[in-house]
Amino acid sequence: MEQTVLKRDRADWYFLGVIVFHVVLVLVVSFTPFTRIIPWNMATNGILSGSTIWILALIYFVVTRQNPIKFCRFRRIRPATIFMTVLYTMLCGPLTTVANALSMLFVENTVLSISGSVLQMPDVVMFLIIGVTGPLIEEFGFRGVIYQGFRSRGNVWKAILLSALLFALMHMNINQAAYAFVIGIMLALLMEATDSIWPSFIMHMSINGFNVALMYLMNAMPESAMEMAASEAALATEDLLLVISVYLVLAVICTPFALCVLAWIAGHENRKDALAEVLPNRKSSHSKLLTIPLFVGIVICVGMMIIDLLQL
Repeated sequence: MEQTVLKRDRADWYFLGVIVFHVVLVLVVSFTPFTRIIPWNMATNGILSGSTIWILALIYFVVTRQNPIKFCRFRRIRPATIFMTVLYTMLCGPLTTVANALSMLFVENTVLSISGSVLQMPDVVMFLIIGVTGPLIEEFGFRGVIYQGFRSRGNVWKAILLSALLFALMHMNINQAAYAFVIGIMLALLMEATDSIWPSFIMHMSINGFNVALMYLMNAMPESAMEMAASEAALATEDLLLVISVYLVLAVICTPFALCVLAWIAGHENRKDALAEVLPNRKSSHSKLLTIPLFVGIVICVGMMIIDLLQL
């Protein structure tokens, strides 16, 4: 049975395909007259990047002959789970902020650096692309294809960590990768607690939607709130360490409550024993997760991150 699953699993090739297409897109935009034909902006970037993840996912299911609805666990959830997922997201916030701030000791805030490009587009358009369709497509690709693919090899905990790592590397910059790794773990745990991909989409949408809404709200405020935010992002190391210390305390307080909420969600969805599978288990399959195509994809991502770092 295990060998059949492994033969049908192509999550490593899927990841490599997503990364290669992304790099090709960057090269086409940078070194061809592509932008003269199609105006290049945040909306175009979001649409093309999302389309790549979506189309390759569909190809994945055709090749592996899997049912995407069952494989990605598009299972109905209870109404109360939706509200508790939002609470879980809020309680996870301090920990992701710590990861973000720690990365800012070495690199700039990537989201803030591209805020000017985002704000050039209508708010409704960017909210739909970044806050709704983006999370839906990325969850379909990363918590659906990649996480479920690795999970089918028998080791849930390793699948959670590896899928979170690939989700982080996919952003191809150190700042976003730092907190994306943390978020990736939380999203996979949420999926295990509910046996459904919908809560992870709700959490992802809540995070992205809040950031987009906050960006436009600050831009609409008097006295150039965006400039104030930019100056705060350029805090001295001592001030940044103070921010990290404050949020670290909040994370220590909030993260256990987040795990309690996660446990409540699991019980509410009749998944009380599901989270036990996350813990390392001697009886778990020792199937190899790191393959040649996966290694190549990781190397490409690291290379792009190094290039991005050298351009700062």
